[in-house]
Amino acid sequence: KLDFSCFYDKELAGYQSFGIKRIPTLLVLDKDGYVRDITVDTVESKEEWEQFLNLAQYGKGYETFQKIKSKWMGEEGQVYTEMKSRKSSHPSGHDVLSESMGIMLEYAVLQKDKELFNQTELYLQQKQERDHIYSWYVTEDGKQADANALLDDFRIYNSFSQANDLWGEKEEELALFSDGILKHNSKNGELYSFYDFSQKTPGKEISLNYVDFQTLGLLEKQN
Repeated sequence: KLDFSCFYDKELAGYQSFGIKRIPTLLVLDKDGYVRDITVDTVESKEEWEQFLNLAQYGKGYETFQKIKSKWMGEEGQVYTEMKSRKSSHPSGHDVLSESMGIMLEYAVLQKDKELFNQTELYLQQKQERDHIYSWYVTEDGKQADANALLDDFRIYNSFSQANDLWGEKEEELALFSDGILKHNSKNGELYSFYDFSQKTPGKEISLNYVDFQTLGLLEKQN
């Protein structure tokens, strides 16, 4: 059972402000008053109420996270991809991408979920870290890719920095990570999209969508 207050919208101010067209209409507002979801129907089941309450408390990302957790997340917090590459054998159905893990770090920071953040970071460090940068994928049997992806490492670095602002304890990781990026993905003052571990050399160019100016600013402060 839920206790809640009832108000009489005498002048239809709320009705008009929220653009309501039919009754009943259920609006889900978060603690700051933002509309998170809306349904023009009667909500009767316990499951539907729980869904709306979770939306109000955690936002849309919570439902997405629960689906990922139940379908594509392993026991160590790794997020598997189901994408099949058309050009090569990887990524395959059970590869773990640094992109996915970086997005999970971002989500953990947004939710201020230290436990999730630490679990994701631990997997990255144990399975994908390579000379203080991260292989862009690791296979189910633990084989690392022979290259990193600078865009993904920028996302991970930014998440580490935000986690350090929240909880501290990341100064050493940030320093080593920064050194790793500069060592492998830059040469003569220029950045490159990836570093090839097998050839021991960076790529020949950088894509514009890899240029994360916010993270570049963080790296500048670090160095």
